[in-house]
Amino acid sequence: MGDFLNITFTPIMALIIGAIMLFAGYKVQKVMIFIAWFLLGYNLSHDICISFLSNETLLLVINIIIGLVFGSIGYSLERLSLFIAVSYLTYQVLSSYFAVNLQQVFADQGDLMVFAILVAGSMIVGGIAVSFMKPIIIFVTSLYGANLIKLNMGAVVSIEAQYILYIAIALFVIGMIVQFKTNKR
Repeated sequence: MGDFLNITFTPIMALIIGAIMLFAGYKVQKVMIFIAWFLLGYNLSHDICISFLSNETLLLVINIIIGLVFGSIGYSLERLSLFIAVSYLTYQVLSSYFAVNLQQVFADQGDLMVFAILVAGSMIVGGIAVSFMKPIIIFVTSLYGANLIKLNMGAVVSIEAQYILYIAIALFVIGMIVQFKTNKR
């Protein structure tokens, strides 16, 4: 039975999850966000609490509660989280590439003007990321689903590796088309 789980069941489950992500990734994104944030909260809680809690049941309950809190927060603040993350990363990139040039251009206005320009540029990019969230999620979930199928197809059916790659590319394109057609709003 153990061999069955390792040889057949795991790749089949991965193929099912890949197909769900490929064709319905945008529709299940909220569930995935909740799961990702739940796992983050659970793992952080576990890493912190394990050093001072010896009761495993209490530790598990606390970890689950913290995971549920994190999952709920991540689910609720999806767009805000994306905006903050993209804005921050953009600020880091802009400041590393353009801060010196902007300081030379705005030498008489001081560093506050440079900071204001960098923050404004970062916020614009963050807003664009939120505005194009749907196509980005569809692209990424289609790519992830096709890749998951590609990685596990060989364990279930006997196909040459090059054909698996071609199938994955075709599935990626088909998955994007299906998701864009079924998520028009």
